[in-house]
Amino acid sequence: MADDAAPPEVASDGPEDIFSTVTSLKEAGNEALKSKDLPLASERYEEALEVWEKAFAEVPQAKALNQNDLVRFCEEGFGVIETADPIFKDYQVTSLCNGDFVKHKAGKYEEVITKFKRKELMVVPQEFFDLRLGLLQNQTLVALKLARASRAQSDWEEVVARANMALYMSGRAAKALMRKGEALLHLKDVEGAARALSMAAQETKGKDEEVNRLLQIILDAKGKGKGKKGKGKGRGGMDQQLRDDDSVHSPSDNSGGEDDYRPPRTPSRSSSSGSEKEAARGSDDCQLPSDDLDLDDQNLDQASGKTVEALRQTWASPPSFAEEARSGPGSGRSTGGRGSRCTRRRLAATIGGIAIVVLGNAFLLMRPPAGSAAAEL
Repeated sequence: MADDAAPPEVASDGPEDIFSTVTSLKEAGNEALKSKDLPLASERYEEALEVWEKAFAEVPQAKALNQNDLVRFCEEGFGVIETADPIFKDYQVTSLCNGDFVKHKAGKYEEVITKFKRKELMVVPQEFFDLRLGLLQNQTLVALKLARASRAQSDWEEVVARANMALYMSGRAAKALMRKGEALLHLKDVEGAARALSMAAQETKGKDEEVNRLLQIILDAKGKGKGKKGKGKGRGGMDQQLRDDDSVHSPSDNSGGEDDYRPPRTPSRSSSSGSEKEAARGSDDCQLPSDDLDLDDQNLDQASGKTVEALRQTWASPPSFAEEARSGPGSGRSTGGRGSRCTRRRLAATIGGIAIVVLGNAFLLMRPPAGSAAAEL
């Protein structure tokens, strides 16, 4: 067990000195985690986050912000400056949680892009961002290990809550997604677990064994796993498999210590390529859709003839707004072509009316004027 030594004293000379204290607390938490002293590890990480806030409050702030600056716009919200208006001196921010503009409600239903004033934003140095994200992901790991030991529903819910705090900072944090996916499996939320794990598989390019193992459990539960005649194990079999496999985890989860995954920063729309510009819409818990998974033809599901990654993709994202619009009311598709038939009838009626008017006018023009010789005949 790790020594329950007193935590390092918080320096007060400046943000650099306080930052070093945060780093020391994190390292102490890592050592406790490696020694399997989970309560002490959690305590050190909590202390590190508290000291991080003090260090961040001391970071010097420039008078104006520039495009692509990393900022904090609320307690849990981080993003990058998308546009900086030099005239009105306001800023639009892209959230690192869901890749979309930060918005607020302007009515009962309508949402508009938020325009922040300078005093509402705090510049975040990259090393500060990385340190806080690492602490949150390590806290999620501690919660996961505790939940595996207790198997209590409240502990699995705590894992989801911890993972969401990391995902608020970066919606594509692979380790947070993986740990959230495992917790959701134990909470019987198979669809939510499939979405989180599909995104984790995308971020890790399908190379993480733990993510692949958990996805295989989902495939088995849905009856799409490998086996005779494609019969899956069902949800009861999924529960048993989770209990049997709890001792099999990825090396990163067994070793403890620092979470060294660092997600890429969201690029600005005005300086990115077309594929990068398409910001995915996230759900309330900051899940980003996964729509370009790498397919591995060797990893074939014998029951359905599809690759495992292709099956993942069916759960990775909800239908797009464009697809909903095309198949929505009045589009013709949802009524089996009824809308298009109604349109043709209206068009035919309109043309018929115009033809009647034209023929009537022509008949009047062809009549000879009163008093002419043709009229007397």
